[in-house]
Amino acid sequence: MFCFYSGLRRNEASKLTWADFSFEVNTPAKDAFDYVQLSVRPNQHRTLKTTSARRELPLDALWPMTAIEKLRVRYQIQQHSGANKKALLFEDATRVNQAYELITDLIRHFTQDYTLRIHHLRHSFANWSWCRLNPRTIKQGRVQLTMFGHQIFDDDYLQRLQSRLRFNMNSRKKMFILAHLMGHKDVQSTLNSYLHLKDILYYLDFKPSFTLTKYFTSECVGRVSWLEPEPGLSLAERLIYYTRDTEAKLAIKPAPLTSSLSVPTFSTYVREIKPNTEISSMTLGAH
Repeated sequence: MFCFYSGLRRNEASKLTWADFSFEVNTPAKDAFDYVQLSVRPNQHRTLKTTSARRELPLDALWPMTAIEKLRVRYQIQQHSGANKKALLFEDATRVNQAYELITDLIRHFTQDYTLRIHHLRHSFANWSWCRLNPRTIKQGRVQLTMFGHQIFDDDYLQRLQSRLRFNMNSRKKMFILAHLMGHKDVQSTLNSYLHLKDILYYLDFKPSFTLTKYFTSECVGRVSWLEPEPGLSLAERLIYYTRDTEAKLAIKPAPLTSSLSVPTFSTYVREIKPNTEISSMTLGAH
């Protein structure tokens, strides 16, 4: 929960204390949002990776309601027991590591990607959160790709997130908001290393089809006309340029004539081959 829905690093999640949580005093009514704030900060059990990793996370806007309810019950039990507030949420380090190993095995089993680790749940949080910060993408995704079926993409959850983070849907600060939720110093780390769905999201944002106009191509490459579409023929190969100068600069060029190729052999280590045919990208593609 803490890694996938909150974006916490492995060590951040395993060394949380009850003092890191702030709950609304009164239990909310059924089907109403709670108020739960998580303060990711250094404590006596661990430091943070960087000073930027210190952050405030509105769990009630990030987690499903059922998970928040379970967390509140555990919090109330801890409060009534009179235990130290600075006690670890997960006291048994051995069981924590076993849980991480089990989750890793399950991730790899269901995805068949054996390079994945617990840390990649944090990457999932970044991508899901970015989508939630841009609801238009969610609406388009439901239509085009049947994505975003989870309840945290529902409108009431999106409104709760906007309310808790206090941002405007048209704000240009969304990437900075996401970087803060991730505990990054700048947006470059978030953008370059965590947002793996950028191509899909751009596809959804700009719609799956695009009408190519003469005005668009004239602005991009100059005056051109097009050959009729053919299977396997790319847009760049369909362009006919009006001037030879433009064609020389922009047209696809065949590969240069290859004068010699060296192939290693066991006897002489090298044998010279001298082909006399021109090899082009088009002829290679044909074979």
